[in-house]
Amino acid sequence: MSRCGQWVGHADFTAKLCNDCGFGSRENDCAVCGNWVGSTETLGVLCGDCGFGSKGDECSRCSSWVGSFEARAKLCNDCGFGTRGEECCR
Repeated sequence: MSRCGQWVGHADFTAKLCNDCGFGSRENDCAVCGNWVGSTETLGVLCGDCGFGSKGDECSRCSSWVGSFEARAKLCNDCGFGTRGEECCR
């Protein structure tokens, strides 16, 4: 899995997961690296480029259309710690 990595700044679009990536125990996997989120549950965000328009309705993990499912993407402690939590997770 990769990461856009741009600083989110003031854009702060919500990163979402599709039904396949966000269902069951997969909902508790980090949207960036796939590790278990644990108790941190930092929510993933998107930069203005990745979250604008219809791109904001794509899954942060697989880029499939989210549809009406819209689970929030989460980050593990490593991927969401400090300034990394302010980077785009797509």
